[in-house]
Amino acid sequence: MYSKQEVTLICASDDFSKKRPPLLRALQERTCPPLGLLYLAAVLEKEKIKVGIIDLARLKGGIGQAIQEIGRSSPSVIGIYVTSFDLYLVKKLISEIREVSKGSKIVIGGPHVNYCPDSVIYLNADFGIISDGEYGLLGLVKELLNNGSNFMDVPNLITRSGSGIRVNDLKMIEDLDSLPFPARHLWPYQFYSPLIAGKVTSTVTSRGCVFQCSFCGVPNKGTLRARSVANVIEEFGYLQKQGFNYVELLDDTFTYDRNRVKLFCETLIERRNNLKWTCLTRIDCVNKELLRLMKMAKCTHIKYGIETGSEFIRNKIMKKPITNAQIENVVRETKDAGIFTEGCFMLAEREETLKDIRYTVEFIKKIRLDYIDFHLTWLVPGSEIFKKALTEQRIPPDIWKKVAEGKLVPFSTPDTISLPEIIALRKKIMKDFYFSLGFLFKEIFTRTKDFPSAINKITVLLNALNLYRR
Repeated sequence: MYSKQEVTLICASDDFSKKRPPLLRALQERTCPPLGLLYLAAVLEKEKIKVGIIDLARLKGGIGQAIQEIGRSSPSVIGIYVTSFDLYLVKKLISEIREVSKGSKIVIGGPHVNYCPDSVIYLNADFGIISDGEYGLLGLVKELLNNGSNFMDVPNLITRSGSGIRVNDLKMIEDLDSLPFPARHLWPYQFYSPLIAGKVTSTVTSRGCVFQCSFCGVPNKGTLRARSVANVIEEFGYLQKQGFNYVELLDDTFTYDRNRVKLFCETLIERRNNLKWTCLTRIDCVNKELLRLMKMAKCTHIKYGIETGSEFIRNKIMKKPITNAQIENVVRETKDAGIFTEGCFMLAEREETLKDIRYTVEFIKKIRLDYIDFHLTWLVPGSEIFKKALTEQRIPPDIWKKVAEGKLVPFSTPDTISLPEIIALRKKIMKDFYFSLGFLFKEIFTRTKDFPSAINKITVLLNALNLYRR
């Protein structure tokens, strides 16, 4: 047993100290824990290594408070989760950590590092981890705690080599059941959502995705590894005993293996597990029978990646061969099964026109989704559209180093629509949808079944109205 907190893991995907309107505070405060870090922590704890978690999204003092905590604990190893959106924040964080905890070794990981291992250099970290990080980080931590310097055999590890880097052999975890459940007890914040009554958490039942959407840069793309149904059911039972009421399944395509989902649902029903849950999937990975079974197993919401109303953009540009007729049919079947539908869309892909965007809005009205979410199309490292932008020299090869220095993350915007126009379009689309009388009536009086949830939703909507008036 090690004598003090040896490892601190930091989720640097937001900074609470930024001034934000009430709605954004309510929705951006993470209600579910950073699962990736909690998996890492669980593996370290199993080896009797003491671990702490810092989540910038929940610290009112932001980086300053995080630095104070690190200065007090002075951990041997500090691990930081990195996304491409937060490179500037992470670089600043690492710089300040160097001032207060000079003996700490800093290791970075996450989706950005997976495709940009050279980020170890421009973020000034000591090490990096790619792909599955659990056993790579464990090997690194053990070596460091034992004052060793032989890192050659640590899987998935990035080390410095002269002015460059060295990436060790890649090793993915084939048996995901071998991992302990995430160390949720280390996340010292409330598991509650402003939109849902009850205790909320998340889990993931598989890693990777077999599909090849051009905009996606998911790690381990083209592969899919899944936990056994028995292992997932065991976690659901554990979560129910811990007092949770709701679980978000964060798999990229939860229903890809329909037989597995069928067994999962049948077992939940048989065990009389009362947890409600939601998932993400694709339109072409469900059918009427499966949807009805999912409803019986207490699935309440499904998020579908629809992306656009233009079949040409979706099929030919985004490489997602799904027709509008398929979407319309599956949304109807999902609603008929009693499950709420949310459509996820991407706004202003490079080939898109204002006419395409207007058609998307009309398509949303036609298929009558319960909820929508619009994201700007940004150039994710590892994605086909990012590689194309590099080839066409629309972005420089060192774009991410520049982002770490303060440049905006690159978006895949059309030549005919400016970024400010796109942001204004997104705001208008969301406002028109969520403040229509039809939506407000359904959300408050039809979809909400308990008084606490109704109060939560009314509060969020009033804050949203105040935000949009600004």
